[in-house]
Amino acid sequence: SGNLQDRDEYYYMPSFQVPVSSNVVARGSYRNSWVSYSEGDLTGRKGDAENRGADFTVDNYRRGRGLTWALRYNWQKSIYDEYLPWEYQRAAAELGFWAGSSLRLFASGGRESPWDDPLNPELTDPFWEVGFAYGNGERLQLEFAAGERSFGSSWRGNVNFNFRRGSINLSYAETPTTQSFEQFRSFEYQAADDVQDSDTQKDLLSRPGTAERYVSKSLQLRMSIELSRSTLTFGVFDTERSDRTTASGESLPNETQRGFNASLTYRLGAKTDLRASGSWAEREFGVEEGPRVLIRGTAAADYRLGARTTLSLTYEYAEEDSKENSIGIEYVANTATLLLTRTF
Repeated sequence: SGNLQDRDEYYYMPSFQVPVSSNVVARGSYRNSWVSYSEGDLTGRKGDAENRGADFTVDNYRRGRGLTWALRYNWQKSIYDEYLPWEYQRAAAELGFWAGSSLRLFASGGRESPWDDPLNPELTDPFWEVGFAYGNGERLQLEFAAGERSFGSSWRGNVNFNFRRGSINLSYAETPTTQSFEQFRSFEYQAADDVQDSDTQKDLLSRPGTAERYVSKSLQLRMSIELSRSTLTFGVFDTERSDRTTASGESLPNETQRGFNASLTYRLGAKTDLRASGSWAEREFGVEEGPRVLIRGTAAADYRLGARTTLSLTYEYAEEDSKENSIGIEYVANTATLLLTRTF
């Protein structure tokens, strides 16, 4: 399998939020990350890269009435050791108004790097979007917007609903990015209590050593329910990589991944927790291959030996099936882990 190799990743990311005045707030962040592989792709080249990204926003949303405005700037750059670099930036200005104490209407426009010219990072292509945001305290928050981007029409949306014993989040976004950037992002559909299940934090479509850019179209649903002695989480995801190309702009077929996962934590006693989780995912890596299905299940018991020490026993099952016309290798894996955790 071409996926059996070492990968090293590390990063730093400072951020800030500063009140400029009683109604104006400035926010920003910068991230620098490095990814390296022990081997290359089928051509022998490796996707080792340094990724840089910055975001800056200043707005007067905190005023809560009257005219609203915002200025935004986003920048990403992937510097590859053996491929051409990719750089993207976007600058936008927004105007809107409060149509009541909870509803804000807005329209924004600006310029961004041209998607059809991957070697040109300049702010040459115009874009626009219109939308609305609604907030009802901590109970309901939602925002929707649609417009025209350099890669075509697009829309985005996010809904957060908090009820007495849980919460629901539904989101959709279309974002130009690279594979190197995606590998550092934790998937939001990972069960909140499944922190030891590190594989589900990664993108299931990325291939080690390659360098690609694409428009990520990601739909995700998460639900969490808190009961007296148990916590149940459930997630659904559907992601498409469209307009996919190599780092230099050569066209590649679209890829998709979809699936769901669920987890349950039950407090058996004052010192003992039981955990169970399962997931199903289907991936399609282009027209030359059929879909591949990945099934995983985990059962675990945690016992607190003291205020800072926990003993965990975990069993995990993983199975990958290759459907018709797929060239992938099928496998079944069973893993048992005994983990002693000490917090200082």
